[in-house]
Amino acid sequence: LPRSHVRGDIPTDLTALHTWQSITWHRPLPVPTIGKGARFDDPVRTTIRGRFLSVGPKRVGTFVTSENVILCSRQKSAGEKICTLQSTTLVLGMPREKVTLYQAPKDESSPSDLLEFPSALAPSFEFIYETTSTQALLYRVASGDSNSIHADTSAAELLGVDESRPLLHGLCTLGFAIRAIFGYLGDKRSHTFVRYLEGQFTKPVWVGDVLGVRIWTHETPNCDQRMIISFIVDDKKTNITVVDRGIANIQFRTPLEGSTSDVVSVHSKM
Repeated sequence: LPRSHVRGDIPTDLTALHTWQSITWHRPLPVPTIGKGARFDDPVRTTIRGRFLSVGPKRVGTFVTSENVILCSRQKSAGEKICTLQSTTLVLGMPREKVTLYQAPKDESSPSDLLEFPSALAPSFEFIYETTSTQALLYRVASGDSNSIHADTSAAELLGVDESRPLLHGLCTLGFAIRAIFGYLGDKRSHTFVRYLEGQFTKPVWVGDVLGVRIWTHETPNCDQRMIISFIVDDKKTNITVVDRGIANIQFRTPLEGSTSDVVSVHSKM
C-alpha cells in the first residue's frame, strides 16, 4: 500500500492476494558476455522504476495496481527497457475508510479491452496439466516469494473455505498457460518472442488441482509475423474459471533475427 494514500498506521498483519498481471517485453533478455577467467566482459545491470497506478478501497479490502519498469545498462548501452510489469493486488482486511481513492491517468487501453473473447466457441487447442503437491514450494524457491499462504493453509482460513492445501501462485498458474501456448505453437516456438502477456486471476488455485488451458487464435490482418492468442484457465474438477481474459501477443522471428541465446533466455524465464 502506498503510505501517501493511507490515513493513520498500516496494520502489520495484512495479507495480499494477486488478482491481475500483465507483462510487456520490449526486447529479449540480455545475456552477459564471458571473457577470460570466467569473468563477465560486459555485465548486465538492471534498474527498477516503480509507481502506483491506482488504489481502490472496497468492502473486502483494497485493490492496488502498480507498475514496474525494468531497465538494463551495459558498457555499450544505458537505460534500455527490458519489460514493463503491471499487477493488481487485493490487500485483505484494510478498512476502506482509512484509504484514499487514487487513479493515475491511463497512458493507453489494455489489449484485452480491445479484444473480443470467443469463449463460447470451441478452442483451437486445450492443454491439461495436473499440478503436484510440491508445486507451490518449488515455485516459491524459484521466484523468491516467501508469502506463507503458498506453504501452509492460512489462505484457506482467510478466504473462509474448507481447504487443507497451500495456495498456488497466480504467476505459476499463468506459467502453465504460456507452456500450453508453446505446446500449441510446436516447432515455431524456437523462433517465438512473447511481446505481451495478461491474465486475470478470478478464483484460487490449490496445489494438486488439475488445470485446463483453453486457447483461441485471432486474425492479424496484413501481418503474418504476429499472432494474438486468448486463453482461459479452468479447474477441471470444478469447471470453474481460475484465470480469465488471458491474452498473449506473439511475434515470430527468423533464425537470423536475434541470437540463439536471446531465445533461450526468454524461454528460460517462462
